[in-house]
Amino acid sequence: MVEDDIGGLTSLVTGLSRRLHRHRAGHAAPAPTRQTH
Repeated sequence: MVEDDIGGLTSLVTGLSRRLHRHRAGHAAPAPTRQTH
């Protein structure tokens, strides 16, 4: 069970990191330290 949880967590983190990397790559300029909306 523990290994399954670790595998699921790893896949989740990998998916999140990929989504973040893709999102950042979409912007030409680096994200500012403080975002203002």
